[in-house]
Amino acid sequence: MSSNRIAAQNQDAPDTSFVNKGAASADKAPTTEDAKKVLLLLGPGYEDAEAVVALTACAWSSYRADLPRIDVEICALDPQVSGRFGTSFQADLLPEEVDPARFQGLIIPGGFRNAGFDRIYQEPIFQLIRAFHAQGSPIATMCVGVLPVACSGVLRGRPATTYQFSRHSNYAILEEQGALPVHEPLAESHGIISCSGPAYSEQVMVRFLELLLGSEQAATLTTFRRGIS
Repeated sequence: MSSNRIAAQNQDAPDTSFVNKGAASADKAPTTEDAKKVLLLLGPGYEDAEAVVALTACAWSSYRADLPRIDVEICALDPQVSGRFGTSFQADLLPEEVDPARFQGLIIPGGFRNAGFDRIYQEPIFQLIRAFHAQGSPIATMCVGVLPVACSGVLRGRPATTYQFSRHSNYAILEEQGALPVHEPLAESHGIISCSGPAYSEQVMVRFLELLLGSEQAATLTTFRRGIS
């Protein structure tokens, strides 16, 4: 990620002295070639907390030498993208520059219509989503991030949830696109995860990491992130 990315780093960085206990030695740590690659698709006016949860959940993999590193690349419609509440990121890729075959997962946070998020509803984005789904990559969505997924057609006949309290009915949009709306905090079908709002972003990422890394490695990473066994 670019140097201006938010990462799981501060003055009290985690003690990694125990990282390799019972695991790979330092000289066998995963290389760049071993890294999992994830595309983070940020629409204009994205929900900041959801984007940060996604970034940091993946970034913490760099503290475990026995786990594959997860490299995140940001895709946006413009070279610079800003969230509703003040964060901003430099895009690594524009939609037309993305080769889905380079990536093993896709994350789509939600966003706010009055901050420009509606621009994400366009055919190049739908094509990307269909390509990720066709190759079997897990797709994590948060809040209304599931709506462009539904508009791509990959949720027809499949359950999904979304944010309830918009001025328009997001559930109606799901239904119009052939999805099966469920009034639950979390939903999953065929590797597509959705949640009702930013408060459930952490749970979405826990499940996404399970699909990306496998349950054992994801559990190790989640325990390390939670800071207690």
